[in-house]
Amino acid sequence: EARTHTHTRTHLILDNMDARTQEMLSEAVSFMGMSLCQREAEPFIRCMESTKGDQTACTPQARQLSSCIEGKEEEILYNLGQLGAQADSRARQRLEECFQRGTSDCSDEAMEVMKAGARVIVD
Repeated sequence: EARTHTHTRTHLILDNMDARTQEMLSEAVSFMGMSLCQREAEPFIRCMESTKGDQTACTPQARQLSSCIEGKEEEILYNLGQLGAQADSRARQRLEECFQRGTSDCSDEAMEVMKAGARVIVD
């Protein structure tokens, strides 16, 4: 797995949900990250293929890919939210209503939109 143990925004979000949702969102973020970081993903994929999945042999490539994904985290989360907003109009509407109310914490509503985006990718 091409991930470091830093506490990025994505990891903090994932810490507060059930295992199935964590897995789904993690897969979606990884997929989007691999797409946005193709230049870094290709050497990692080639290494994994040539070593038959030996992650320790591919640590340098994994670190480069992980660094790229972390650097694009906001873009990944934004894209996931956009995808979710298109896929689930009720979740999008609840989030918009929360923003309109001026509520300081709309994280539950935002998470529903993100989960909808993740379902589009993973399911």
